[in-house]
Amino acid sequence: MDGITGLDFIGSGARAIASLCFVLALMVLLFIGMKRMALYRQKGQRDVMVKRISSIPLSAKERIDVVDISGQRLILGVSQGGISLLMRLPLENDESREQNEKEN
Repeated sequence: MDGITGLDFIGSGARAIASLCFVLALMVLLFIGMKRMALYRQKGQRDVMVKRISSIPLSAKERIDVVDISGQRLILGVSQGGISLLMRLPLENDESREQNEKEN
C-alpha cells in the first residue's frame, strides 16, 4: 500500500511545529532588537526631546499644552483638526529666577 501512513502524519506535524517555533523565536528576537534600538536612539537624543510640562483639557477633543522643546517653552492648542502655536514663553535663565526669588 503506497498511501500515507501514520508515521508520515507524525513527521509532518513535528516539522510544522518546529517551523512554527522557529518563526516565533525569530519574531521575539526581532522585537527585542527593535526595542533596544529604540531605547538606544532615545538616549542619544535627550537634548532635543519634546517634554510636555502641563496640559489643560478644554473639551473631550481639545486641550492646551505647555511643552518644552530643546529648552524653549511653547503653548500649543491641540484639537482634532490640528495643532496651533498660541504663544512662546520667554526664557528665564537661572540667574534671573534666583533674583526674583530673593526679591520676594
